[in-house]
Amino acid sequence: MEKTRAPLHDDNAEQYVVGGLLNSQDLYYSIADRLKPQLFYNAKLGRIVEVVIQLYRDGKMADLVSVADYLNSHPNQNNPEMYELANVFQCCIVGGFAEHFSIVEGLYSRRRYFELGARLMEFGTNPIISEEKIKGEINDLMNEDQSRKQRVKSMRDANKELKEHVLKNYDGTSDTMIPTGFKEIDERGGLQVGDFDVIGAERSVGKTTLLMTIAKNAATKGVPSMIFSMEMESYQIAARLAAPEAKISSGVIQYKKLNDWQLNELSQAIKKNDELPIYFDDESTINIDSIIASIRLNVKRLGVKFVGIDYLQILGSTGHVNNQEQFYGEVCRRLKNLAKELKICIVVLSQMIKDINNPKPTLNRLRGSGQISDAADDVIFIWRPSLYGKGYEEFDVDTKNTAEIIFGKGRNKGTFNFIVGFNGETTEFYNYEGEVKRYGKVYVNSETKTDSKEQDQELPFQQEVQPGQLPF
Repeated sequence: MEKTRAPLHDDNAEQYVVGGLLNSQDLYYSIADRLKPQLFYNAKLGRIVEVVIQLYRDGKMADLVSVADYLNSHPNQNNPEMYELANVFQCCIVGGFAEHFSIVEGLYSRRRYFELGARLMEFGTNPIISEEKIKGEINDLMNEDQSRKQRVKSMRDANKELKEHVLKNYDGTSDTMIPTGFKEIDERGGLQVGDFDVIGAERSVGKTTLLMTIAKNAATKGVPSMIFSMEMESYQIAARLAAPEAKISSGVIQYKKLNDWQLNELSQAIKKNDELPIYFDDESTINIDSIIASIRLNVKRLGVKFVGIDYLQILGSTGHVNNQEQFYGEVCRRLKNLAKELKICIVVLSQMIKDINNPKPTLNRLRGSGQISDAADDVIFIWRPSLYGKGYEEFDVDTKNTAEIIFGKGRNKGTFNFIVGFNGETTEFYNYEGEVKRYGKVYVNSETKTDSKEQDQELPFQQEVQPGQLPF
């Protein structure tokens, strides 16, 4: 009689991983978005991992003492997990943590296929199980496995993707651009999926307003967008999004009795915004792990392509952070990797260090870490000199009801700046349609008119591309 085979597992690798989690907060953050109790064949270790995740989500440290206290205060029969703690705490080899976690993940994947095989056999003998259900289980497993693997690509593979990307841009079918609604940005390709961007400014300058404006403009073009706010609930954000359309202050909308005219205007704005693909998750803003988990879920469930997080510095107060600079750097790297993996655009707001003498924003004033700008593809600043009794340095334009948008870093766009309109009452940024002079050039409606007599010159060897005769 053939002996029944046990599903593959590695007790030592599982112990080393759990020991690492109990010994190091940094190790936990390095895999937090991939960690789940089901990875562990040993149910007692899985229970310990469940406690570790819960403690971090509650904003607490998860070390040997805190996990033991939690297990004692939440007894599970004879608390068999307590007997595992002493063993796993001695099993951490920091240098091999990633390798051991990779083993645990890989064996979990194999066990999932093992379980699927059993389900397929059951499907073949049990008419109650629907074909749609079993197909769904197969697809879920394949998608889960594909997201874990990273395929090595050749130069030919990369060039093939490049040509497809160029041709989509050429015929206007590219879906990698996140339209912002601002001409100067969108003419340079807009924001891009796979990018991690930062909007920086001092308090009460308009960071949240700019984020909401971009999210709404993107959603208006059909881009599913999601906003995580640590300061506002979803209905408050909805008020901000309705305010420009209704021409009523969001504060008035939320806190004052509206007259009949205002109620009618707000009603029309709400009806229009009802159709926008903008989503919120008020329950997942407790820490970065919850936010990342929600992003993963809703990219798959809702097709989200643009994510806004308001704001970075509050995340630093959601748990025990020993080194703030290191924490911000780690969060930004994780969000950058997530954007690249899921092919979405993530924009995070960041406060700036005050400088009374030189209030104009710069990269070295991002609060908390120079690592923020290192991880970001674009760093976008908002400069409203009217708040400081100053004028624009490069533009000849009234500072009232205007602002300067500065790309202090643009990985694929370069650095540039431009003037936008700003309505403080309805909290709205918009394309400035007036005349703006800068260094002898006149900018009207985002079209440049030069005062010089220089004419556009045809580039040498320039050849017109005929439709249907593309070189690729």
